[in-house]
Amino acid sequence: MQTDLLNKDKLIEELQSNISESINLSEALQSKIDELTASQSIPPNLADPKLSINKPPDEDTAGKQLLKEIPYQDRVRLKANNQ
Repeated sequence: MQTDLLNKDKLIEELQSNISESINLSEALQSKIDELTASQSIPPNLADPKLSINKPPDEDTAGKQLLKEIPYQDRVRLKANNQ
């Protein structure tokens, strides 16, 4: 009976040490997570340099530009279908 109590005491001590180790590990992990949190790297007021404020091309020239990009044989077929 007394050995059972000693064994239980040892188990309780092991559990307590495991719990304290787990708490320490979780606190360390939480501090690492806090270090890794994302922060905004670009100020919100900064304009996007990829955007331009130039006017879009006129609709008349836009169609001509699209036709220039189409391969010659496809342009011929397209014109033949329209006639």
